[in-house]
Amino acid sequence: MGSGKQHLRSATAAACTNRNTMADPCARIKCYS
Repeated sequence: MGSGKQHLRSATAAACTNRNTMADPCARIKCYS
């Protein structure tokens, strides 16, 4: 379970590096939640 959570975090962090994602306020909230 722990590793699964870390994988999800990595995927989210990678998505957060996307400029389009950072430009979207809704996506920003998802990144930091």
